[in-house]
Amino acid sequence: MKVAGKLLKKPLAMLLVFLILFTMILPAYEVNAETYHIPITVKTADVRDAGTDSSIRAYLYSHEDLEYYDNDLKRWSPTNKDLWTELSSSANDHERGDCRTYYYEFPYDPWMLKSARVYHGGGGAASGWLPEYWEIGIPKIAGGLYYKTVRKTEYQPGWAENWLYKGDYLYLSLSAHTKRNITSDPVSSMTRGVLFSETDANNFSGNSGKEWGCYNNIPIQITDQYGTYNPYHRDDPPAPIKLEVDDRFENGTHYTFQQNNDSFTFRPEKALWDKMTELDLDYLTFSFEWQFKTRSTNNATRTSNVAFKRKVFRLANLSIASSRTEVVETNLGGTNYYFNKNYRIVRITANITNNVGANNTTLANNFTATASLLKGNKPDGEKICDLDISRNGSQIIFTGIIPDNDTTGDDGIYLRVENAKSRDYVLAGNPNQYFSNYKVDTVSPVF
Repeated sequence: MKVAGKLLKKPLAMLLVFLILFTMILPAYEVNAETYHIPITVKTADVRDAGTDSSIRAYLYSHEDLEYYDNDLKRWSPTNKDLWTELSSSANDHERGDCRTYYYEFPYDPWMLKSARVYHGGGGAASGWLPEYWEIGIPKIAGGLYYKTVRKTEYQPGWAENWLYKGDYLYLSLSAHTKRNITSDPVSSMTRGVLFSETDANNFSGNSGKEWGCYNNIPIQITDQYGTYNPYHRDDPPAPIKLEVDDRFENGTHYTFQQNNDSFTFRPEKALWDKMTELDLDYLTFSFEWQFKTRSTNNATRTSNVAFKRKVFRLANLSIASSRTEVVETNLGGTNYYFNKNYRIVRITANITNNVGANNTTLANNFTATASLLKGNKPDGEKICDLDISRNGSQIIFTGIIPDNDTTGDDGIYLRVENAKSRDYVLAGNPNQYFSNYKVDTVSPVF
């Protein structure tokens, strides 16, 4: 064995120890069983005596493999000795100038490929072998390959030192070439958020019954150089290790998130609804942080921001107007007398807006509520009159008649809207409105 060949073996033990990491796959995750056929091409140099009829083997090592030092063979060997392939189909496969391709069955996903060796197994009459290069094809999930070519200048420092004999091998660390480069977050399809609403007093409706899942999304997935896939169906799945809630939400509130291979569930839904209602929040943002294993993934920390939204609408841009109605009374003898008795009709117009892009006209058409007009700047003031509700496109119109009675209101008027819903959308915020500039004299009703 040449000196340069020995230099390869010294750092090998340190590399193997450093790269072996302990990982635990959560039992809920079902990893797809898939075998990849990895092509390995070997080119023998076109120089005198370069060829050999010895056994030439290829070893591929995954992050799941362990190695031990074989005292008999004086080299590191895989604990799983079946993970190698013979790079020979006949005794003359590696003659001078030959270039042949062989296929290796690799039982892990390609980002699990840690390192590779081309190994001289010995035997044969012509024992020395001079390889010019070897090439490995790294598969993609959706099909196709990309290649890494290793030439003699990459694995040993000089032409004369490239001869291999029994027990010699060429080593290549592949992690730098096989690590995933994720270009999308695990739940990027959830960016629109999760919608849920109070449908009645005791029943909450999310996207999947009384729990919620991803809103209109494909299962949790990532995209990298290998394709688009669900990482929980593949080797080295991540684990959500951190959850943050935006600063609009109260600290110290704890919720339970459950994750399976495809989506999330959340309990208790009602607690989140009640807290958001208490704080008058249309939505809040949860940040999920995934930690992929650094051994198989570059930029291994991925963050997904998911908005949780109550289905709410608001009454916006309220305006008020009034008009006078002349009342005709009939006197004895059929003579009509006209009185300037001013029945004041008050009309309050509001535009419907919502927080999730729903059709505002549809919300208006489905609007139900009871409404009344009160005296003064308070929601429990004396009622002046009930208000009828009509609709015009995306507008809600509240209409009432100010009666003629003995009291006087001088602190403005107050619109009170109760039990307002539009199917499963709930009126959010403060739906009531105080009109401080509008006074009503109910004895001689004028604004």
